[in-house]
Amino acid sequence: MISKRTKRGIKLLTAVVICVFTLITTLTSTLAWFSFNKKSEINGMSIRVAMNLSDVNGVTVHRCKLSESTSTLLKFESEPSVRISGSGSVQEISGIDMENYSILNQTQPVLLLFTFKDGIEASSINITATSDSNAFVTAATAQNVASFPFSSAVRFKCGAYTSVSFPFDNVSSSDLGNNTSFVSLTLDNEGNVTGSSFTQQLNLYTGSGNTEVTYLAVILDYYPAAIDYIVGNTNYDVFQGNNNSINFTCDWSLTL
Repeated sequence: MISKRTKRGIKLLTAVVICVFTLITTLTSTLAWFSFNKKSEINGMSIRVAMNLSDVNGVTVHRCKLSESTSTLLKFESEPSVRISGSGSVQEISGIDMENYSILNQTQPVLLLFTFKDGIEASSINITATSDSNAFVTAATAQNVASFPFSSAVRFKCGAYTSVSFPFDNVSSSDLGNNTSFVSLTLDNEGNVTGSSFTQQLNLYTGSGNTEVTYLAVILDYYPAAIDYIVGNTNYDVFQGNNNSINFTCDWSLTL
């Protein structure tokens, strides 16, 4: 027969084991979260833009107000983080920042806004994105983790506007086209990737008709399914060797 003192000892031991297990689980989860949270980042990225249309008055870059945005309505800072002017030549838009991608932050829209001061016929607008890469890079390695091609992890949405001023606080998903990306993934019913393909040149937007367009919005964002696939194919040692992160580099250009 087990004495009351022994029973108390068993209960105490059980409580201690549970506490230790909880502590270990908490620490493990924290470390896993830290690694996951730091897995990709973009700081001061540059994007090449060939502006062949003389009607382009300038290009500005705007950060998203994530806390105020929803899946159907995006809000952006009206004050640009980057501004360039001029047209008819290859420009480089530098200083584009995106917050780290994580399981709790899978979207970080950035608005590239092309302005046509005097308006331009919609049929005159055609914007394409061309990647320097010719294939989907499916895993980070020691050689590419510090400069990973962003074409394998980015997606776009575009929309034309005829308003006198751009509606920074009212960018509706219904006004934008579908997501477009260099990478196309085939998923099964459980969301697992079963196949992929890569398109080196994307037609982001082609206008039609004689409506006067005053703004063209190009929104770039993370492509969650592609990033998760890349991370799943990457050895942990590769992340450790690069401060638990993948650093993206823009390997594509825009032509308008």
